[in-house]
Amino acid sequence: MKIKFIITLLIFSTSFMSFGQTVIQESAPMTAEQKRIQKVEAEIRKLEDDYDKSKTQHEKNTLGLFPNSFSLKSDKKFLNQKKKDIQAVLYSIQESGLKEKAKQIDILSRSIGNKFSYSKALQNRIDVYDENIRKINNHLSGVQKKEGEEATNKIKQEIEISSLDKEISNLDALLKESKVEESRKSKSLDDFLTEKGKTNTARTKTKSSNSLDDMLSSSTNKKVSKSNSLDDMLGSNTNSSKESGLDDLISTTSDDTDFKIDYKNGLTGIISSRGKVLIPYRDWEIVEYKMGIAKVRKKGETKSCYWSCTSYQEGFVDVNGEFIDGFEIDFSCYKNSGGQPLVIIMTKSGRTYDEIQADERAAKRRKELKRKKNEIQRKKCEIEINNWKRSIKSRYQ
Repeated sequence: MKIKFIITLLIFSTSFMSFGQTVIQESAPMTAEQKRIQKVEAEIRKLEDDYDKSKTQHEKNTLGLFPNSFSLKSDKKFLNQKKKDIQAVLYSIQESGLKEKAKQIDILSRSIGNKFSYSKALQNRIDVYDENIRKINNHLSGVQKKEGEEATNKIKQEIEISSLDKEISNLDALLKESKVEESRKSKSLDDFLTEKGKTNTARTKTKSSNSLDDMLSSSTNKKVSKSNSLDDMLGSNTNSSKESGLDDLISTTSDDTDFKIDYKNGLTGIISSRGKVLIPYRDWEIVEYKMGIAKVRKKGETKSCYWSCTSYQEGFVDVNGEFIDGFEIDFSCYKNSGGQPLVIIMTKSGRTYDEIQADERAAKRRKELKRKKNEIQRKKCEIEINNWKRSIKSRYQ
C-alpha cells in the first residue's frame, strides 16, 4: 500500500515539473528573428487580402470572355474577336495591379523562406494568353496571305476571262463570215424521175402495171400494118436479136420489183434475181432504186477537230454507174466525244470554313475558264470545218 502511494506521488510530481518547464519556455522572450518573421507574415496576409480583392475584381471584369476556349478552325471573324477577348484579359490584369502585388508578396515570402511564388503562377497564365495570341496572329497572317494570293489569282483569272471573251467575240465574227449555206433537202428518186420526164414516167407506170403478155400483144398490134404476125415481126431479126430483145423487155418490166442490193469485196451494187447487174458495184451507199436508176451516196473526205465531218457525193446514177446531171455535195457532222476526264477531289482534314469557301470560289473560276476555253476550241473548229466545206464545194461545183 505504501509502495503504491509512493509511485503515484512520483508520477504526479514529474507531470507538475514538466508543465512548469513548458510555461517557463512559452513565457520566454522572442528573438529578433522571430519578431521579424512574425511581422513579415502579418504583412504578407495584408497583401494577400489585397491581391484576392484585385483578383476578384479582375474576374468580374473579364466574366464571359473565356480566353482559352477557341479553335483555329474557326472563321476569321471569330478568331479576331477571341484575340480581342484575350487582350482584354491581359489589360485587366495590368490595370488591377496583380503583377505588382504578386511581386511584393513573393519578395516578402522569399525573405522568410517560402517557396510558393504568386508572380510565377500569374506569369504562367499570362504566358498562355500570349501564346494564344501568337497562334491566332500566325493563323490570321496565313489566312491573310492566302487571301492575298486568292485576290491576285482572281485578278489574273478575270484578266484571262476578259481576254477570252474578246477572242470569243472575234471568233463569232469570223464564224459568221465563214458560214456555209446548208445543203438543200435531198430529193427522192420519184421526184427526180418526175423532173426528167413526166410522159416517160406515166408510160413506164402503165407498162409496169401490165403483164408480159399484154406488153407483147401491144408490141404486135402496133406493128400489124407492117407484118401480119409476131413471127413476121421477129423474122426480120436474127435469133440472137430475138433473145436479146426479149431479155431487155423482161428486164424493163421487172426492174422495179425484181432486184436486190448486193455486196461484193466491200463494194455495193444492184442485181436482178437472175444475176444480171442492174447498177454496177462501186464504193457507195445505194439509197433507192427504180426503173434502172439508183440514188447513191458516195463517201468523200473527212475532217476532224472538235467535230468530225464527212463529205458525200449524192445523186442519181444510171446502169453504167455514171451520175446523171452531176451530184450534190452533202456533209454529215457529229461532235467528238472524248469522254470526261477523271476528276479527283482532294480534301484536307482540318481546313477552316474560310479555306473551304476560298477553294470553292477558286474552283468556280477555274470551271468558268475551262468553259470559255472549250467554247473557243469549238468555235475555231467550226470555222475550220466551214472553210473545209467551202473548199470541197468549190472543188466539185
